[in-house]
Amino acid sequence: MNTMEDTPLQTEMRQCPCCHRQLPLTEFYVNARTGKPDSRCKACRRQASRIQRGKSALGPRTETYRSYLVLTEVEDRELRMTLIRHALRVVAESVRRRREREAAMEDSE
Repeated sequence: MNTMEDTPLQTEMRQCPCCHRQLPLTEFYVNARTGKPDSRCKACRRQASRIQRGKSALGPRTETYRSYLVLTEVEDRELRMTLIRHALRVVAESVRRRREREAAMEDSE
């Protein structure tokens, strides 16, 4: 009868190409698609992921990069109000055009 110690994942050893340590297969993540263990050990994979996240174009996860203006974060009150009024006009115009299109579609039916 096979026990947990007899299973291949428990007894088989593998060398991590990154840290060159000889580790059991339980120290390697398993690819869900192929069912094979990763080449790097879990510790090296975590370290590489942290380094990569730090080099990310968006920066570390704690910093958020916005490619758009957040109106409520504009310091100058006059500018903020001007931008909000403009946004309201743009939305109202968009709604008006959509309603015209929908009315034209109903008339054509």
